[in-house]
Amino acid sequence: MNHYIIGDVHGEYDMLMRLVSKIPCEAKLIFVGDFVDRGSRSVEVIRFVNVNIGCLVCIVYRRGGSE
Repeated sequence: MNHYIIGDVHGEYDMLMRLVSKIPCEAKLIFVGDFVDRGSRSVEVIRFVNVNIGCLVCIVYRRGGSE
């Protein structure tokens, strides 16, 4: 099984969906970095992560780049 690392989404839901559509369905996702911030669709990013929690290997939450 393949693992894919995705970092610094920054609320860019549409970009995240384009990226995820290119990853095989059976792959495990590892999220690191900032989920929310600059993009206008941070809520959708959080919902995606919560709905797909069973497909995720690891989620590393960071409050910001300086922490």
